Amino acid sequence: MRPQIPSADTLFEWIGAGKQLRVREVVEAIPEEQRSPEITCAYCAAVATCLDLPTPSRTADLRNIIGIMHTLLKGLSAKNPYHKRVIAICYNLLAHAHYQLGDFKAALSCFKKAPDVPGDDLNRQLIKLCREAAERPKDTVSFRARTQKAWTVFLSKEEALRGMIQDASGDPKLQRKLEKKIDGMLQLAFSRTDWSWQAGDVPCITFNPMRSKCLLLTQQYFLAHAPQALQGRWAFQVGFPAPTDQQLQAIRADKHSFSDMDVQLEHTDEDKFRLELYHKDLPMEEGTGSALQVLDILNRCVGEVVLLCLVSSISINTKPLDGSTVKLGDLLPTLASMGYVDRADIQSLILQRRPYTHKPDPHNPGQEYHWRDDIIRGSTLDASIGQSFIEDTSDEGAAPYLGGSGAVPGFVVFPLQGQSGSTALMQALLDELDTALDREIGIALGEAEGVEYGYLDLLAFDQQPVLQTVTGLLQRHNIPWACWHSFHTLDTTVPLY
Repeated sequence: MRPQIPSADTLFEWIGAGKQLRVREVVEAIPEEQRSPEITCAYCAAVATCLDLPTPSRTADLRNIIGIMHTLLKGLSAKNPYHKRVIAICYNLLAHAHYQLGDFKAALSCFKKAPDVPGDDLNRQLIKLCREAAERPKDTVSFRARTQKAWTVFLSKEEALRGMIQDASGDPKLQRKLEKKIDGMLQLAFSRTDWSWQAGDVPCITFNPMRSKCLLLTQQYFLAHAPQALQGRWAFQVGFPAPTDQQLQAIRADKHSFSDMDVQLEHTDEDKFRLELYHKDLPMEEGTGSALQVLDILNRCVGEVVLLCLVSSISINTKPLDGSTVKLGDLLPTLASMGYVDRADIQSLILQRRPYTHKPDPHNPGQEYHWRDDIIRGSTLDASIGQSFIEDTSDEGAAPYLGGSGAVPGFVVFPLQGQSGSTALMQALLDELDTALDREIGIALGEAEGVEYGYLDLLAFDQQPVLQTVTGLLQRHNIPWACWHSFHTLDTTVPLY
C-alpha cells in the first residue's frame, strides 16, 4: 500500500509550526516525478526557513533552491489561476534565499513579484531590511577611523567651545546651541550618543553606556584616544565611576542618598546577582522615571561598571525584606570582600570572562536543537545586545547607539563536532585570539561552547583586520569552516571561509 502523500497546505502548516525537518523527511521519501510544484515549493520552503548557519553545505542548499525555483517558473503561466499561486510562492522563496545569501537587491526584486504569499508581516520586515541594506554604503568607515576624525575636529574647535561655555552660563538658548555643537562632533564617531555635561573650569562630559558592555567599551576606546592637548582642560568619563572610600563616607552621611536602603543579594547560575531592594521612601510609581531614579541611586552608590557587570536584575519591594541584607552604602565593600570586585582595578570587571557551556534540556531529550538556542541561553557577549538580537528589537536599547558607528559587536561561530577536548580548545582559541588581536582594532570578549558549535565573542573597532586575524587562527587549528554574525540590525550571518 502506497503511503499517503500530505497536501502542500499540510506541509506549509508544518513549516509554520517549526517542523521543517519533518517536511524534508516526508518529501524526500516521495519520488521526484510524483511531487507537484507546490510539494516541491514546500520542500524548498522547509530548507529556506530553517535559518541555519551559512555553512558551505547550507550555501549550496540555498543556491540549489534558486535553481529549482527558476526551473519551476519556466513551466508556469501567470494566466493559469493555479499556477499564479505557485508563482507567488516561488518568488517568495527566491527572495528568502537571496536574502540569506546577502544579495539584497535580488531579494527585493523577487519580493515585488510575490505580493500574495502568506506571512506578509515577515515579508514586510525583510523588504524594509533589504531596502536599507541595499542603500547602505558598502564600505563602512571603521570606528577606529571615525574616532580619529572626531578628535581632530574637536581639538580644532576646542578653544571656541570653551568660549561658548563662558558665554552660555545662565543662558538656556546658548546652552542648547553649545550642546548641539558638541553632539555634532561626537556623532562624527558615534552615529548616536547619550551624554551629559557639567560646565566649570574643566568641563566634564559623561557618556551613558545604556547598560551595555559593548557600548561601554566602545565609549572607553573613544575616550582613550582623546588628544594629549585636552588633558587638564576637559574631563571625560563613561557612566558613574565606583565611589572611593572617602566618597562612600560622604554618600552615607547624606540622608537623601538612600545609602541606608536594604539590599538582598541572590547569586545566579551566571555568577551574577539579583538585587532585592527595600526602603520606605523609595519611589514606587510605575514608569520609566522611577526606574531611572532607582538606577541613578545604585550607580552613585556602587558604580555603573560594577552594576553592569555583576547585577543581572533588580526588583523593588513594598515590604521589608526577610533574611540577610546589607545596606546599599556597604554593597560595594561587601562585593569586594566576596572577591567579586577589585576596588583598585574596577576596569578588570569589564573584561572578566565567564565561559558558558550549553547543556541540552534533560527534561526534553527530543527537543530540536538550534544554534540560536546558544545565544538565547548564555552567550558571553553582552546581555542587552544579545537579547535584542533574539527578540528582534535591534532598534531598541544600546544597539542603535552602536549601529552605523563602525564599532561592531558580534560572534564567530564554527563546528565543534569531531573536535576532541572542545572545552580546552575553546579556551585555547580565546587565549590565542586575545594575544593576537591588537587592541587598536578589537577585543576578544569571551567564548561559549554550544551543543554543536563554538562561539568567540568579539567587539571590532576595525572589522576587516579583526576577521582576518580570527580566520587565520581558526584555519591554523584546522577548523573546517566559520561564520561571522554581527549584532547590527541589517547584517546577516556571513561565511568567513
